[in-house]
Amino acid sequence: GKNSMAIRETKATINPNLESGVMEVRAKGGSLLLPAPAPRLNIRDSSLRFQQPNLFINDASLEVYDGGHISGLGEISFADVSTVDLDLKVSNVDIKNVVNDDWKRKISGTVRGPVKVTGTTDYLIQKGTLHLEDGVLEAIPILEKIGRYTKSKRFSRLVLSQAQADFTIDGEVIELRNIQIESDGLT
Repeated sequence: GKNSMAIRETKATINPNLESGVMEVRAKGGSLLLPAPAPRLNIRDSSLRFQQPNLFINDASLEVYDGGHISGLGEISFADVSTVDLDLKVSNVDIKNVVNDDWKRKISGTVRGPVKVTGTTDYLIQKGTLHLEDGVLEAIPILEKIGRYTKSKRFSRLVLSQAQADFTIDGEVIELRNIQIESDGLT
């Protein structure tokens, strides 16, 4: 269905303890497919424990997009209301994979930072602080206007020495707070 998840072509070792009802799972390879618009996640390695109705993620290492990485741990409950509580670290994700088409030609760099995912499987809230590494802004209309006014080309392409923001994604709403952007070339 629309909200379903799937694991494909994963090699897993499952160690069940029939007395306690606990299953220890070690999984490598394959893919974790999440509901759209989430990207495909390639499973590098994961250590899980399942004890009805909870899945405990002791450690997970996933590849996202082309060379991006997500690691983390947490818990997913499959009780009457399925809940999610994950602590993730994102690194080396090309920002062009996460911005809309209009921004793809205006920004470059890679994203890293902690992300907390909570809520129900039907309604997730994501919060964190993302840092843009090797960030560059170009083709930004207000910067081009400043460049024309000052007769300086240094505004047409800004190399960022620092760029970070706290964010919350709550349903369809994306909120950015504490935005910090610095460019050493403009001091």
